[in-house]
Amino acid sequence: MNSTEIRFRVRHLFYYIFLLFCMFPFLFGNPFFETDMQPYALVLAVIICLYNIQKPLIRGRFQTYFYVSLFTIFMAILLLIFSGISLNSLRGFYNYCAIFFIPWAISITFYTVGGFPERFIKLCIIIWFSVSLIQFFVDRSFAVSLVGMARWKDMSRGVVGLASEPSYLGITCFYFLLMTSRFGKRKWLYVTMILIMGVIFAQSSLGIIFIVAYWLFFLIDNIRSKKGLLIVIVTIFMAFVFLFLVNTVLTGTRMNTIISGFMNEGAMGIEDDASINTRYNSIFAAIQDAFGNYLMPNGFRGRIGSAYGGFLCELGLFAIPLLFSISKLVSFSFSKMLTRVLFFIVFTILMFNNTQLGNPLLLFVIVSNCCFSMQMDSLETEMEMETE
Repeated sequence: MNSTEIRFRVRHLFYYIFLLFCMFPFLFGNPFFETDMQPYALVLAVIICLYNIQKPLIRGRFQTYFYVSLFTIFMAILLLIFSGISLNSLRGFYNYCAIFFIPWAISITFYTVGGFPERFIKLCIIIWFSVSLIQFFVDRSFAVSLVGMARWKDMSRGVVGLASEPSYLGITCFYFLLMTSRFGKRKWLYVTMILIMGVIFAQSSLGIIFIVAYWLFFLIDNIRSKKGLLIVIVTIFMAFVFLFLVNTVLTGTRMNTIISGFMNEGAMGIEDDASINTRYNSIFAAIQDAFGNYLMPNGFRGRIGSAYGGFLCELGLFAIPLLFSISKLVSFSFSKMLTRVLFFIVFTILMFNNTQLGNPLLLFVIVSNCCFSMQMDSLETEMEMETE
């Protein structure tokens, strides 16, 4: 093995470490300040981008996203200068850095390692599932010491897996489901694992809303396919199994209380749930602040409990191109135009919830859809350039 091959393999290892932090964005607490999402994927992304800055890997639909996110981070830098540097402003600025550097680094990594790393993603899903399985059946505290700010002690809620709370485990499963649209083999096995993890293990109302939204559009996308009838039958079966478990195994849990209240009294039955009220109030406050200021930038004023709402509050009108681009590219997880348009609308609404736009899992989905829409036309050429 010559020195060139050694350097090439070391570089591959570095890229896979970066992908590892993308797949496990909550691992290893931040030593400087407390936060759910850890900065390690972003740090490695910046290194990868700087190392490959002269390579023309930005093309196709990703080229549009790249320039939109570049414009957004430029506006965020101006906002940071005029708002003043503080802990809150740096926390908010992190998301703008992540949406620019992490997708760029992921696209570079795809070309370097040979395309969409399906086997690697499957291994990560197995690890997430295994940890959640042990927490659910054996020990709720298993592996939570690896997660920064893990909130797992409430016995009425689900487990956290390798996320910081059950809600984020549920949303993680939503992103994993979007990734499975690119799987070539044993897709159903991994979809089943993700559904069990996101619905039964996490038991998060927010996570279930995201997962149900995905599954509804998955049905629409496949209803006329050869497997359409089978998918409908499986969906009905899963719904009955879930309701059975909620009323038996999960009796006394928060999920049982929420579903029972909703089925008996509709929306009135869940209005007393503290978590749901907090999320609703955060979304309403973010939208009210953004439109109350006529979509003019408000600056970094503190943590906002809404993803899209937070960007609209901070950047106002200047955030709209980015938010439109994110929703559009995520909608490419589905094949039919009608499904994409409807999912674009629903996904945009969902992203006003309390989640993070700088989540590497979301950004991974965006780049995957861009690369597959281009069909990786120039992959072999770029691989040859990388090995020279």
